Amino acid sequence: QRQMCIRDSDSRVRVADTTLAPYNSTVFIAADGASGSGAVIGKNTVLTAAHVVKNIRTNPNKDSIYVIPGRDGSKLPYGKFKIESVYIPQSYIDNPSVDRDIAVLTIKSLDNKGIGDVVPTLPVKLTNSVTIGQTLKTSGYPGDKAWGTMWTTQGSILKETKTRVYYDIDTIGGQSGSPVYNSTNEIIAVHTTGAGSSNFGTKVNDEYYQFINDHLS
Repeated sequence: QRQMCIRDSDSRVRVADTTLAPYNSTVFIAADGASGSGAVIGKNTVLTAAHVVKNIRTNPNKDSIYVIPGRDGSKLPYGKFKIESVYIPQSYIDNPSVDRDIAVLTIKSLDNKGIGDVVPTLPVKLTNSVTIGQTLKTSGYPGDKAWGTMWTTQGSILKETKTRVYYDIDTIGGQSGSPVYNSTNEIIAVHTTGAGSSNFGTKVNDEYYQFINDHLS
């Protein structure tokens, strides 16, 4: 995934305390040699991008596949969770596209606790249209920084389509699957793509809101 920071000055800031909300709900995803980001949205549920997890869909039980909420480098404040199952829209499986790039993970319990028991769940907001200029934030695990460190940044909505929200948020590979949330920490999109002068994510529109709810556990 080709993603570059898009402004002269990189506005990403390292999260100093990953146990604070909403950062503790942001997860590092190890996907059998690849990595990405995601967010805890249910007791046993993580939201991410399809392209982060498409290659582990048939065998999520390998040792090299796990989810770490609130990871801070070598510090794993809540432990390491295993993935039970990977749900990706059939339309993406049939024809991978940035307009269908969303996935829901069911997470196995750890020490008899669900991932959403040990960290807060972030609300997902049905978003068919957005306000141009509105401020959005994201947090995740960029591949150009110290391994497994969480970074956050914010920017403004530039434009939208039925399935995308465009914003001027600085991102790079590894931040795929990161939650894109509003000022009240409601997720309105999943970050997927770096695209030159603007980056964008998959919008939680009617179709994907329904898809998320169908696989919420």
